[in-house]
Amino acid sequence: MKKYIILVVFVLLQIGLYAQSQDKTYLRQGYSHDGNGYNVCELIIHSDSSYTFKKYKLENRKSRTEYRNYEPETAYGIIEKVGDFYEHTKIVNDSIPDKQWISQITNKKVILFTEKANGSLKRLEAYKRI
Repeated sequence: MKKYIILVVFVLLQIGLYAQSQDKTYLRQGYSHDGNGYNVCELIIHSDSSYTFKKYKLENRKSRTEYRNYEPETAYGIIEKVGDFYEHTKIVNDSIPDKQWISQITNKKVILFTEKANGSLKRLEAYKRI
């Protein structure tokens, strides 16, 4: 009987550890704001309240299915919940905050906002979960 209890506890611990290690990946693709090519952006939110942002610059829209073959620009940061929104702080040189995004995060998408001069929020872009 003790063997079965130990086995059940071990299986439940393994399931719990596996469930906590899953990262959520969100994707956005579209033409770049400066008009030079096509971008595919990945936002990976880790379970420890950190994130990885990868931006792939492509020559044209046709190569978007093979975007992982390109070298991305990568940024890292932390996420903090502030009220109904989340703040993404980009970390440069291990500890210097560089840029902040404000977002709403759901299971299906992440919507990024910027703050206007009058204090209201303007929607920038949306990332869909893959």
